[in-house]
Amino acid sequence: GKQEDVEEAMTHARTQKTLRSYEVAVKSLLSWCAHHKNEEIVKDVLKADNGGKIEFDYPKLAKSLESIKNVYFRYTLQYQIKMNLSKKSGLGHIKRVRSGLSKKFLDNRVTMSDLALKMTAQWMASRKNDDMAAKTREINPVKYSNAQRSLPWPAYKAIAHLLAKDEDPFLWCLFVLQWNMIARVSNAAGVKLSLMSWDNDRLKIKHPKTKMDGEGKKAFPMAIMANRYCWYICPITALAVYMSCTNFKKDTDQLFSGGTAGKTASTRYCERMRSFLNRQDIQSELNEYADLLKGSHGVRKGATNHGATAGLVANVLIAVLLRGQWGIGDTLKRYFKEHQAGDALVGRVLAGLDLYSPKFAALPPHFKKVSRQIRLATQAQFKKTHPLFKEDAPAGSEEVLRMCLASLVHHYEKLDTELPAGHPLRATPLFESPAIMNLKTELGPELGERGSGREYGTGAMTCTGIPPHVSYMQQALGYHR
Repeated sequence: GKQEDVEEAMTHARTQKTLRSYEVAVKSLLSWCAHHKNEEIVKDVLKADNGGKIEFDYPKLAKSLESIKNVYFRYTLQYQIKMNLSKKSGLGHIKRVRSGLSKKFLDNRVTMSDLALKMTAQWMASRKNDDMAAKTREINPVKYSNAQRSLPWPAYKAIAHLLAKDEDPFLWCLFVLQWNMIARVSNAAGVKLSLMSWDNDRLKIKHPKTKMDGEGKKAFPMAIMANRYCWYICPITALAVYMSCTNFKKDTDQLFSGGTAGKTASTRYCERMRSFLNRQDIQSELNEYADLLKGSHGVRKGATNHGATAGLVANVLIAVLLRGQWGIGDTLKRYFKEHQAGDALVGRVLAGLDLYSPKFAALPPHFKKVSRQIRLATQAQFKKTHPLFKEDAPAGSEEVLRMCLASLVHHYEKLDTELPAGHPLRATPLFESPAIMNLKTELGPELGERGSGREYGTGAMTCTGIPPHVSYMQQALGYHR
C-alpha cells in the first residue's frame, strides 16, 4: 500500500466517537487549569499559542507526571470527590482524561518516562479502589449506574410488543436482534448481509468485529432461532418485516443504515429509542421498565441472564459468554472458541421457546419444498434487487429470504390483527397478493426430530440445540397420543 494508505489505516485504532470523548475530557482538564492558572503547578504546564489562546505544554505536562504534584492528579481527585457527593462514580471520565492525554502525547511526539508511567498507573489504581469503597460504604453509597441493571424477560417482551406495532420496523428489528445476539447496540447495528446465511433450522449471523475483537477473528456463526408461537419476539419475523419494508441500495452490505445526515445505525437507533421511551403513552405502558433501557448494557445483560437459565438443564454458560462476547479470560478464550450445540440451545431460549415443553423442539416456519411459485413470491416480497439475491452472495443467502417469507405467511393472521393501518408491511405483496397467502398450505411440520443438520437422503429439517429431556417429552407425548 501507499504511505497515505498507512496513515489512513492508523486512524482505525480508535472510533471517531471514542476520539471525540477523549477531546472533551482533555478540554475539561484544560478548563479546570484555566480557572486555577495562578497556581504554580498549573503555570508550569500551560502556554499561549500565537493567538494568545491557552493550551497545554505537553512536554512539561508529561514531565510533571513524574511527581505527585501535578494537575492531572489534582483535577481527577477533585472531580471524583465532587461526583461521589452526588452519589455518582466519575471513574469513566477519569479514564477518558488519562486516555486523552496519552493520545495528545502521541500526537505531539512526547514520550512519558518510565517513572511517569508508573506514577499514573498507581494513581489510577488508587482511584479504582476509592471508587469501589464509595460504592460499598454503608452510608450514602455511590449507586451503580443503570448500565449494571439488566432488562428482565417480561420487560423485554413488553417492549418488543410495543415496538412491533410501531410503523417503522427499524427499532423493533434491531432491538430483537440485539437481544438474540446478546450484543452491544453498535455490534448488532453493524450486522452485514454477507455474514448472514441459513443452515438447517437456524439463521447464522457472524460479527464482522466487536469491541473485544477488532478484526472479527474470534467471531463464529451464532444460531438465531425462530419462535413460531409469538410473532413479536421472533427474530426471523422481525427481520422479515424490516427487510420487506426497506429499500436496500444496490451494493450495500449493511443490514441497518444510519439514515440521513451521515449518522451511524447505532446512533440512529439510540436517538429513536430515546424518543420512543419518552413518549407518554409508552411510559404509561412500561412504567419502570422504560428506564432499564437507558443504560448501555441493559439488553445485553438481560439476554445474558435469560440465556443462562438453560443452565438448569444443560451446561451452556460458556456458550452464553461466547455469544455475548463477555471477557472470560485468556485460557478459556484460547480453548473454547465455539460451542455450537450449546449455542443452538441458547438461541432457542433467547427466542422465547419454552424449555420445559415438547414445543422447545419446534421447527421454524418453513416450506416443505422450494417450488417456482415460492421463488417468485420471495422475489416479489423482498424485491429482486435485494443484496441477498445476488449471484455472488454467500451460500444460504437466498434461503434466508425464503425462511423470512415462511415466517410472514405463518404469522399472517397476527400481523393483520395487530399492525396499525398505516404500517408499510400492508403495502407489500404479503397483503396485496392472494397468491402468497395460498402458500400457507405449503408450510412444513411444527415439530422436528433431534439432529445436527438436514436428514441424509430426504433433506428434511431437524432440530438442533435440543437437550435430552425434550426428546423424552416428545416420546412421552407420542405414546400418549
